Amino acid sequence: MTWYAIDAVDDAIDATRRFLFPFSLVRWVKLAVIVLFIGGGSASNASNVPSAGGEFTLPDGFPADGPAAPNGAALPGDPFAVPEFLLAIVAGIVVLAVLLSIVSTVLEFVFYDALRTNDVLLWDPFKRRFLQGIRLILFQIGVSVLVFAPVALAGYGLYVADPAVPSRLAVFVLAGLVLLGVFLLWLLVLTFTDDFVVPIMVLEDETVLGAWSRFWPTLSGEWVQFLVYLVVYFLLALGIGIGQSIVTLVLAGIVVALGAIAGLVIVGLMGGLAVAVESAVGLALLGLLVLFVILALAVVILPIRILVVTYLTTYQLAVLGGANRTFMLLPDSVLPDPDAIDDGGDRGGNRGEADSPA
Repeated sequence: MTWYAIDAVDDAIDATRRFLFPFSLVRWVKLAVIVLFIGGGSASNASNVPSAGGEFTLPDGFPADGPAAPNGAALPGDPFAVPEFLLAIVAGIVVLAVLLSIVSTVLEFVFYDALRTNDVLLWDPFKRRFLQGIRLILFQIGVSVLVFAPVALAGYGLYVADPAVPSRLAVFVLAGLVLLGVFLLWLLVLTFTDDFVVPIMVLEDETVLGAWSRFWPTLSGEWVQFLVYLVVYFLLALGIGIGQSIVTLVLAGIVVALGAIAGLVIVGLMGGLAVAVESAVGLALLGLLVLFVILALAVVILPIRILVVTYLTTYQLAVLGGANRTFMLLPDSVLPDPDAIDDGGDRGGNRGEADSPA
């Protein structure tokens, strides 16, 4: 029996090499723009935005709005009142988070399009895939609400229940186990949506639900293969993540150290830090140095991130194509061995026969 998740490890290496090389500066710059947004997922998390309903108290001595008391002191204000500037900041953060989330999601489709066509474009596929990205975001929100709203209501019911009930602790333990199971189910749905359903949406111009209906027979029929995929992907991501962190820290440390040395040289030539800071020329030179260091860090880090994101994505696509040949999104130009997957969706038939002794 062939394990798609294991065979795809080597296939993804070959597909990554064929997709990224020979090196093209324009192609890599476009890929850098894409992975800058999709590399770490959503750029902001709306759940971390401060609540506008929280308590806000003014500092001592700060005059409160409203009429003054007869003795000249300000009357107590509403403890839940929030200044308009703080509301504006919160609204700005929310809007920015939503926009970045939309851009990140749509660029995920753009990246799949680039892998599908072996041609990296930005604006045209962004416009074409925009509505699909919005549908994906709405689907993710809907699944999250559908899964966690009943859990939240049940948790609230347990919270307000009579604490004298002897079985309350057992109920809490059982509720915790159910919550864990619900969380794992939610995580699986969103993971398979991102890894396999979105490529089908790109390949067949489907909606989220339409792509899920197309993918479900493959998932239910090959569920053991996809279980192996989860294990292999976790190990790959863990190993690659550790290696990426080490290489990034080393290279970033070299860049920062060289920048620090250059800064010391500038300060020394200017006659000291105080003189450099007070001088327009010194500030300009130090500012240019900081900008150069930031650009150098981007030049060092982004290519590594491009390699990692491309490999992990082509690995997912190789597994999907191995499970069902009709879902193979990678073109023949980047596939290491297109004939290794037969028309019936079974992988490795020819390869297995070639590897077996005569």
